[in-house]
Amino acid sequence: MNADLTIKNFQAFAAVKSIFQSTNNMFVKGKIIAMIEKLFATNPLNYFIVEEMAIFPAFINVIETLSQELQVQVLRILRFIISGISYVPMAELRSLSAIYQG
Repeated sequence: MNADLTIKNFQAFAAVKSIFQSTNNMFVKGKIIAMIEKLFATNPLNYFIVEEMAIFPAFINVIETLSQELQVQVLRILRFIISGISYVPMAELRSLSAIYQG
């Protein structure tokens, strides 16, 4: 875990979330998902630091519209959250369950 790589600029993080939600460009969405995955993997505390900003639920809520490659990236982040940091994000799992049952 690298404490130097903790998320500190919440306005910038909110801007990244806003860009993700407003763009239809899969390349841009992929870059954002990859960046978030790296931030969480570099310092797992980053997930908890930004949890209330709901960036990961934003990924889950649009997973059906993402390319298969990006869906795999999102599910890889979910797997990391569950197995890498030993946390079960129940709201995200419920949303994902509803989407796939749907």
